[in-house]
Amino acid sequence: MKIGGYADSSADIAFSLGKSGVNIITPIDIPRTTEDLEWSFPDTVDGIKDAISRGADTIWLNTVLYSGHPIESFKKSNVASLGSYR
Repeated sequence: MKIGGYADSSADIAFSLGKSGVNIITPIDIPRTTEDLEWSFPDTVDGIKDAISRGADTIWLNTVLYSGHPIESFKKSNVASLGSYR
């Protein structure tokens, strides 16, 4: 597993969605195009809570999903998620 996981492709997705006019939430107010980790939240309970606290109502799960993944803690919340479980 590489440091930062899928942060590079997550940054690409967030940047592209933002450029297309989609409102995106990032860990910092003005992420730099050269810093992948400034464009996405970690797929941990704290990372997901941070995204929600900043106003996220949909979470793009650009990660490997497995039984017991932290996103399962949020299934009953009002936050939609894009991704599939194995």
